[in-house]
Amino acid sequence: MIVDTILVIGFAFVIGGGALTAFHLLHLFGGKGSIKDMPYRIAMALLGGLFISIGSNLIASGIHDKVV
Repeated sequence: MIVDTILVIGFAFVIGGGALTAFHLLHLFGGKGSIKDMPYRIAMALLGGLFISIGSNLIASGIHDKVV
Protein backbone atom coordinates (compact mmCIF):
# COMPACT_ATOMS: atom_id res chain seq x y z
CA MET A 1 0.00 0.00 0.00
CA ILE A 2 2.77 2.45 0.89
CA VAL A 3 4.64 1.53 -2.29
CA ASP A 4 1.64 2.56 -4.38
CA THR A 5 1.49 5.87 -2.53
CA ILE A 6 5.19 6.49 -3.18
CA LEU A 7 4.67 5.78 -6.88
CA VAL A 8 1.72 8.18 -7.08
CA ILE A 9 3.65 10.92 -5.31
CA GLY A 10 6.63 10.28 -7.61
CA PHE A 11 4.50 10.57 -10.73
CA ALA A 12 2.91 13.74 -9.36
CA PHE A 13 6.35 15.27 -8.81
CA VAL A 14 7.50 14.33 -12.32
CA ILE A 15 4.36 15.68 -14.01
CA GLY A 16 4.21 18.80 -11.84
CA GLY A 17 7.92 19.51 -12.26
CA GLY A 18 7.69 19.00 -16.02
CA ALA A 19 4.76 21.39 -16.26
CA LEU A 20 6.53 23.97 -14.08
CA THR A 21 9.71 23.75 -16.13
CA ALA A 22 7.91 23.86 -19.48
CA PHE A 23 5.77 26.84 -18.45
CA HIS A 24 8.71 28.94 -17.32
CA LEU A 25 11.00 27.93 -20.18
CA LEU A 26 8.29 28.87 -22.68
CA HIS A 27 8.05 32.29 -21.07
CA LEU A 28 11.84 32.64 -21.06
CA PHE A 29 12.34 31.72 -24.70
CA GLY A 30 8.97 32.86 -26.00
CA GLY A 31 9.77 36.52 -25.58
CA LYS A 32 6.96 37.17 -23.07
CA GLY A 33 7.63 39.12 -19.91
CA SER A 34 10.25 41.61 -18.93
CA ILE A 35 13.92 41.35 -18.12
CA LYS A 36 13.25 41.75 -14.40
CA ASP A 37 11.23 38.49 -14.40
CA MET A 38 14.15 36.52 -15.85
CA PRO A 39 15.78 35.43 -12.54
CA TYR A 40 12.39 34.26 -11.27
CA ARG A 41 11.72 32.28 -14.46
CA ILE A 42 15.16 30.66 -14.34
CA ALA A 43 14.76 29.75 -10.65
CA MET A 44 11.32 28.23 -11.24
CA ALA A 45 12.59 26.24 -14.24
CA LEU A 46 15.43 24.86 -12.10
CA LEU A 47 13.00 24.08 -9.28
CA GLY A 48 10.87 22.14 -11.77
CA GLY A 49 13.96 20.16 -12.76
CA LEU A 50 14.58 19.40 -9.10
CA PHE A 51 10.98 18.19 -8.74
CA ILE A 52 11.47 15.90 -11.75
CA SER A 53 14.60 14.48 -10.13
CA ILE A 54 12.88 13.90 -6.78
CA GLY A 55 9.92 12.26 -8.52
CA SER A 56 12.09 9.95 -10.59
CA ASN A 57 13.93 8.82 -7.45
CA LEU A 58 10.61 8.13 -5.71
CA ILE A 59 9.41 6.12 -8.71
CA ALA A 60 12.65 4.12 -8.80
CA SER A 61 12.39 3.46 -5.07
CA GLY A 62 8.79 2.32 -5.41
CA ILE A 63 9.61 -0.01 -8.26
CA HIS A 64 12.59 -1.39 -6.37
CA ASP A 65 10.45 -2.07 -3.31
CA LYS A 66 7.89 -3.91 -5.46
CA VAL A 67 10.53 -6.09 -7.08
CA VAL A 68 12.49 -6.93 -3.95
